[in-house]
Amino acid sequence: MKKELYKIDVIKLVVLIVVLTATAVLGLVFAFNFFLGQKSTTVEKVTDKVGERLTKGITNKKQEQITPEKAVLKAINANRSRVVKIYAKLDKATDLNERNEKFLARGIIISEDGKVATVKGAFQATDEYSIIVPGKEDVFNVQPLEIGKQLAFFKIPAKFNLVVNLDNSQPKKGDLVVAIGGREKDGMAVGEVLKVEDVLDNILITTTIPPKSIEAGTPLINQEEKVIGIYSATDEKGRSLFIAGKDIH
Repeated sequence: MKKELYKIDVIKLVVLIVVLTATAVLGLVFAFNFFLGQKSTTVEKVTDKVGERLTKGITNKKQEQITPEKAVLKAINANRSRVVKIYAKLDKATDLNERNEKFLARGIIISEDGKVATVKGAFQATDEYSIIVPGKEDVFNVQPLEIGKQLAFFKIPAKFNLVVNLDNSQPKKGDLVVAIGGREKDGMAVGEVLKVEDVLDNILITTTIPPKSIEAGTPLINQEEKVIGIYSATDEKGRSLFIAGKDIH
């Protein structure tokens, strides 16, 4: 009888040891897997953060990426001093309200010797017009140098170190562009290129920029800070049309 009880106690002890060992092993496995899971989650979070920084263009100062917003701002700042305002002839007594009424168009300085390009509009070869240049106090009264089918050119009697950089290449559909418009204060409008087509010997660029936010002669600028066109008209769908830079010379 004692031998049987002894055998039962031994068996119980063995079973207990096996159970305890198995429990310990399972516990270690669970802890190890949990640790790996935590580590994996942490790596994913770090990877996501790095991805966000790369997307936002703030990896490091030496190789900082240029976002579309920064490219637009740079394009505006690089060209705003090269965009002039053209009026019916002004005199010294002309006040601000009257000057607004006499506003005709925007134009761009395309050469160091003062050549200005704008749209033809209602300019007459024998009339005199007033041009105001950003940063200069003088009002230049000049007659058109040349009037073509779509464009008009003037010559300001002054020298300019800063002129627009005309881009003769054609933009692509979907390209981000900005226009500098406004009468008295510089305004800007951002949009995309919808299409580029050849119409009556001119390359016309159709954009999503609202015509109401710009003026005749407003320059169209790409993200490389180059002028790719001048605002000319509105199409039947109310979209803004720009004469391509290759036709401005």
